[in-house]
Amino acid sequence: MNDTSHYVIAGGKEGKRRLNVLADALYPFTKDLLEKSGLKEGVSFLDNGCGGGNVSLMVASIIGHGTVTGIDFDETIISLAKQDAIDGDIPNVSFEVNTAYDIDYSNQFDIVYARFLLSHLERPLAALQKMVQAAKPGAAIVVEDLQFSGHFCYPANDAYQQYLQLYAAVVKRKGGNAEIGPSLIDLFKQAGIRNIDFDIIQPTFTKGQGKWMAYLTLEKIKDAVVKEQLATAIEVDGLLLQLKTFTEDESTLMSLPRIFRVWGTK
Repeated sequence: MNDTSHYVIAGGKEGKRRLNVLADALYPFTKDLLEKSGLKEGVSFLDNGCGGGNVSLMVASIIGHGTVTGIDFDETIISLAKQDAIDGDIPNVSFEVNTAYDIDYSNQFDIVYARFLLSHLERPLAALQKMVQAAKPGAAIVVEDLQFSGHFCYPANDAYQQYLQLYAAVVKRKGGNAEIGPSLIDLFKQAGIRNIDFDIIQPTFTKGQGKWMAYLTLEKIKDAVVKEQLATAIEVDGLLLQLKTFTEDESTLMSLPRIFRVWGTK
């Protein structure tokens, strides 16, 4: 089943630019999480919903003769990820166009991972079950996903709050759940995953590229917001202008969403 119509954030080259910023902001956190989950030389790794391939390429550089498979539905982003692998001379990673529901691996990977994937899906449990199927017995399943309402900024900013409301609303219209984070533990239990554990992180910025995630995300959901008639293009452009001013001010503080990281074994 192809579920790509439910993804609300614009992809392609500009979408990858946003994903690169996000990956840089989360790099040390995700690297630490995966190393605690058993990432080491020689493992086989599945990056489900790999987007621009940032995590796949990071993992490939760590695992030596191990192998990485990155899966995403966006053909353009997969092509760009393949080029990044070529440019970086990283031979132990492959990228494939597929959806979270249609992967059909069985007992193949030592670590199966997804970041910010399940919150976009109508049937996250079905996708998680596919991930479990792909894992070897005793392998690690690791998911990072969000509780979008957990965002915060200082001082209070109306444009920022409207952005949070628009994102949650358009994801809901498309069948996703921007609040999936706290339910991940239960989803893991339903999928039959054992030895479940979790933590929560929330990177926060006064400056730097990570601080631009709210602006970049609103920019990339604009078309979906307008199509769903949640706001007009002029209204979104006005919010973007206000967010730009707020983001550029280094006396302000802006967070990423509250991120639940859940892991367990097959």
